[in-house]
Amino acid sequence: MNLQKDSQEMSLQEAPKRSLEAQELFDNWTVSASGLSEFSKSPLAFKAYKEAESSEDSDHFKLGTAIHCRVLESEEFDNRYYVMEVEPPGAETNMRIFIDRYFYYITNDFDPILAKDMAYKDSGYKTKLETVWKNFEEKESYVEYWNALVDSEDKIVLSSKEELLIENCAKSIFNHKIADSFLDMSPKDDIQYLTECEILWEMKGFDFKMKSIIDRMIINTKDKLINIIDIKTTSKNVHKFQYSYKSFATYRQLAFYGHAVMWYIENVLKEDRKDWSLTTTIIAVQTTGFNETVVYAPDPNDMMIGHREIIDLLTELNWHYENNLWEYPVNYYLSGGIVPIALDLDKYDVTREEGNVQETEGNTNN
Repeated sequence: MNLQKDSQEMSLQEAPKRSLEAQELFDNWTVSASGLSEFSKSPLAFKAYKEAESSEDSDHFKLGTAIHCRVLESEEFDNRYYVMEVEPPGAETNMRIFIDRYFYYITNDFDPILAKDMAYKDSGYKTKLETVWKNFEEKESYVEYWNALVDSEDKIVLSSKEELLIENCAKSIFNHKIADSFLDMSPKDDIQYLTECEILWEMKGFDFKMKSIIDRMIINTKDKLINIIDIKTTSKNVHKFQYSYKSFATYRQLAFYGHAVMWYIENVLKEDRKDWSLTTTIIAVQTTGFNETVVYAPDPNDMMIGHREIIDLLTELNWHYENNLWEYPVNYYLSGGIVPIALDLDKYDVTREEGNVQETEGNTNN
């Protein structure tokens, strides 16, 4: 199936001119490596990701982001994170609900009297509000928890256990000589360092607005070489990172970053991309066990595979943007609702000829 041709034909038949809704998607929805990963699951997963942007709210992503900050921007860690050292009231207790809800209403500019009344109703208390409030004001542990909430406002809250894990992972990375050498930002001639570098870029042949945030770029202006450094956290055995590398398509993410960096060379550095070379490095740290660190060098051939996958995914994604259809993959729409399915015969050394399966020569079994 020629997807680009079929997509163009359907667009011509059903939408000869890009609709306002489709143009709004192109204008407002950036495409990132994470977004492409969601799209590789399904168009609906991508749509939900863009509408909610909630994937990074999980504990796993919160922890990974905190480790990134601690390793790459340690001076910002205390500005972004707050370690909750006091013991909060039990999570489901009436007082915990009361304090949390009261804090929410107060920080969202509700009138204090109204905030108190609403928090009381949310908490489910049967005793009088005056009794609850007096208990809150007089019990030291409740006051300590309230003060901690006030101190943590506009910050991401971490437990003491999470802080210890973050520190152990950071220590592991910095104690790894090679990993530490990639993170060292000591001034050097002809070397530039960019941390958490956000690049808004475009790819020829597509109207998407692309977005990449690269952990660390080391730019060697003399040798015209850029090394893309990506820090990965994993709860699995870091010495067997191949599984995560493949299942999470890390190779495709790095290839996506490669396109972003090439755009950066041409549009920011104002140089010919053909004169430059790219390398990629993964610093992987395990968030369980001994918090070990391993540095990986992805094979350049993997970047080519990632590039091909990116083009295929963007071509399909473009169809969905143009037609603003998201409930099913494009093949569903182009096949009338019944999607063909067949084995990948290359894996079985057989071919399809005139509707019959034929064994390839030299692969007969008696």
